[in-house]
Amino acid sequence: MAPATDSHPMEDPPFGLAAERYDLIQQQLIPGYGSLARLAVALLAASPLASEPGAEVLVAGCGTGAELLEAVAQRPDWRLGAIDPSAAMMVEARSRLAGANSRLAGANSRLAGANSRLAGANSRLAGANSRLAVANSRLAGANSPLAGTPAIDWQQTTVEQLTEAPAYQGRYAGILSVLVLQSLADDGSKLAFLSGLARSLRPGGQLVLVDLMSTSLPSLEDQLARAWVGFQRASGLQAPAEQLAPLTQGLHPVGMARLTSLVNAAGFSDPARIFQALAFEGFLLQKPS
Repeated sequence: MAPATDSHPMEDPPFGLAAERYDLIQQQLIPGYGSLARLAVALLAASPLASEPGAEVLVAGCGTGAELLEAVAQRPDWRLGAIDPSAAMMVEARSRLAGANSRLAGANSRLAGANSRLAGANSRLAGANSRLAVANSRLAGANSPLAGTPAIDWQQTTVEQLTEAPAYQGRYAGILSVLVLQSLADDGSKLAFLSGLARSLRPGGQLVLVDLMSTSLPSLEDQLARAWVGFQRASGLQAPAEQLAPLTQGLHPVGMARLTSLVNAAGFSDPARIFQALAFEGFLLQKPS
């Protein structure tokens, strides 16, 4: 989830904000932000190709790692690719994933200890054997998603550059792109980004795209703008203007008709809307088989 300007690079976390602070501001700024990563991963995990065990999935514009964390939690079997043109964003994401992996390792160790204690109790209390076996089975089930740290293919690059390499063309079963397209100018940059995503997908693969959109009803623009300010106020947003500027200025939302034209030109089917909170909308796109 990394905002971007011009034909990439994506902005670094404003003024060196830590990932947690950056995401808190985003939650207070963007309606539904707290659910975006979870929803995006759940949608992709239910798709025909990405539902396969060990599917390869790309997070395009990994930002501070929100989608990666959710992907590891929901689908630890996925083989993940993470790209972002921003070196600072990559550092934040890698640090965040490393911290999560450390916590998972600690939980894994505690579960192993619990298993050991259950085994000891099992030998001493033959009468409780069946109940302990059930508990042991549940612990083993809880342990399995933590057993290994998924390998992530980290690359500081853009999707256009990534797909110049034949190895990354037609590679991924699915792609997550959250709050990236909105930051690209509609001067060929949006089309280049979407075309790169399409090239990297396998036929039949799906893209979950979430972005700020322009309303198709101009009469609602003023009301939506005031509602957005009201949401921010109710959410307790108190970040200084200089921290908000990179997240709110220089954005290039398009309307539904223009988005449809862009994704069709890039090689996708018509966008299917699956999420909306004020002007922030999520779409499911598919590359034809």
